[in-house]
Amino acid sequence: MRIATRMWLSISILLIGYFLTVAIGWWLSLSSEKLLDRVGGADFTASLLSQRANAAFIHQAQSYQDAVLQGEAYELTVARTLAADVAQLLGSIGALELRGDRAAQALSLRDRHRAFAAEADQLYAPMVKDAAAAPDLDRANSLYAETRALKTAFTALQESLSDDLRTELTSTIATSARHRRWMLAAFAVIASFSVGMSVYVAAQLTRRLGALVLASDRLSRGEFETVISDRNRDEIGTLASSFDAMRLAVRARDLDLRSLNGSLEESVKSRTLELSLRNQDLTREVHDRQRAEIELGETHKQLLEASRQAGQAEVATGVLHNVGNVLNSINISATVVSDRVNGSKSSGLAKTVAMLESQGDQLPAFLATDEQRQRVLGYLRLLARALEDERSDILAELQSLVKNVDHVKDVVSMQQAYARSSGFTMLVRPQDLMEDALRMQNAAFSRHGVSVDRDYEDLPQMSLDKHRTLQILINLVSNAKHALDAERPGVRKMWVSVRRGGPDRLVFSLRDNGDGIAAENLQRIFSHGFTTREKGHGFGLHSSALAAQEMRGSLRAESPGLGKGATFTLQLPV
Repeated sequence: MRIATRMWLSISILLIGYFLTVAIGWWLSLSSEKLLDRVGGADFTASLLSQRANAAFIHQAQSYQDAVLQGEAYELTVARTLAADVAQLLGSIGALELRGDRAAQALSLRDRHRAFAAEADQLYAPMVKDAAAAPDLDRANSLYAETRALKTAFTALQESLSDDLRTELTSTIATSARHRRWMLAAFAVIASFSVGMSVYVAAQLTRRLGALVLASDRLSRGEFETVISDRNRDEIGTLASSFDAMRLAVRARDLDLRSLNGSLEESVKSRTLELSLRNQDLTREVHDRQRAEIELGETHKQLLEASRQAGQAEVATGVLHNVGNVLNSINISATVVSDRVNGSKSSGLAKTVAMLESQGDQLPAFLATDEQRQRVLGYLRLLARALEDERSDILAELQSLVKNVDHVKDVVSMQQAYARSSGFTMLVRPQDLMEDALRMQNAAFSRHGVSVDRDYEDLPQMSLDKHRTLQILINLVSNAKHALDAERPGVRKMWVSVRRGGPDRLVFSLRDNGDGIAAENLQRIFSHGFTTREKGHGFGLHSSALAAQEMRGSLRAESPGLGKGATFTLQLPV
């Protein structure tokens, strides 16, 4: 095989490796997109429909009560409309392709709800038309018990669908990580094979050319017995054969020179000229090899660029992790709002109005005594205060939900704009960012009995990359919450501080008395994929450290050892 053919074969192998790497990266990118689409598929739709069905049923039950207490047929119409909406939502859930018996559970609940709605119409419709109609107390009590049972069933369906959605999200994250490992393994194999082939071809050429140079040197010293052997049929093999033929010719000439001394000088000149021409050919071959090595280096750079583009799978994993943290806070806020609505005191107002209406013409006499009037007014004041507190709590949780949803959109937008800009800064108060990160875990802290001590320096607004900084703080607070597991004995506590670290530095610090970090893990804690939690994935601290470096800051971890807590310090330039 000719040398030029070998060189082109080596270059072709490198190009094939390059296009194979790009193809694998493109395939894995499509797989990651399908994974993201799957997360937003049937499980997400079913979870959303179950939440709407639950809310509509609660409104339906309240409308039935209002229709009876207020005697308004409009409320009964609203209840019937809501009943149709609930049945439609449950039917939509049952039509989805869900795991296990979730669809059958939704359809069974729809049939049970239809029976409840029919029974409620039969009981409440006469009472709405005729306020004096005597209710069937046994049927009313049975209907009230069925209302509570249906509320429990709707809540159980919503929780089971939410669990399925979380399971699908966890599976998606694991699959994305597996794709990234496949990509790295494929790149390593292809790069190793391509570089190995290049090194092999170069080594073969160098070895054979070195043998020729050594043989030429021996011939120049008069060692005519040196055998030049190269069985290849390429240019170097031809040159080696020529060298060997020259050696035999020179040897014959040397023997003849003993008898033909007069022609020695001309013979030597002729052979020297021939050798010079051969050496020039050899030099040209060396130059050709050097040019080929330069082309191999350029191809290798292109392979490295392809591997960098394939790293987009890791960006998709980072998005899933960041959105997962905020979705946890959204789920907590939604649960709080649902609990507050289910436990509302508004039913007491309806009972009071019904009691006053039951007095009829005797209402002035009933309120004539000072004791009765003070009791009614006192109860109404307490009820008004309780309803105002409920309204404030629900509005606060709804504001938190809106802020968390906006943060999810900001995280996705930030990752989409990552390749186009190095970060967008705005004027914010650093202590407000820390409070936002703590607020997202507030419900979890309450459940686990975690107390937080704050030490904030009075700082003005500063120009920061708000969303990257907030994402780092959310990851740190989430890790501290996991370290302060509810099963740990003793007091669970966290200390947070925001202060200046100098004229041009800002320092966020989070310390806990949780599980702590082993000394051998402190150097690996920010490595990609490293985690000490059973269900962890090792993306949070890695992406946080990278984000801190991109903002020209740093993220550092300290711990005295296992069981002695840990401290994370984020420093950013002001």
